[in-house]
Order: sequence, then structure tokens, then C-alpha cells
Amino acid sequence: MAAKKVLINIEEELLQMIDKLVLAEIYPNRSQAIQEAIKEKLARLANDL
Repeated sequence: MAAKKVLINIEEELLQMIDKLVLAEIYPNRSQAIQEAIKEKLARLANDL
């Protein structure tokens, strides 16, 4: 699936948490970390429907 750019505002605390995951090499970059978090959240919400 093609990726699209999206501009978001994010709280500094959340961004710092994401950056720690990237520095720990859990994710290769911020975009991947945020995408994975969104996918997990949407999957949980879909299960509740």
C-alpha cells in the first residue's frame, strides 16, 4: 500500500518516548513507530466493535 504524508501535532512527552524507541533500535524511525502504534490501536478498537 502506498504511504501518504500526514502532518500531526504531538505532545513533547510522547515524542520523547518515540525517540527512545528509535534510539533503542526497536523501530528504524519515528514514522514506523507511529504507524505501528496506530495499527495496534485500530486493531484493538476494531475488536471492540
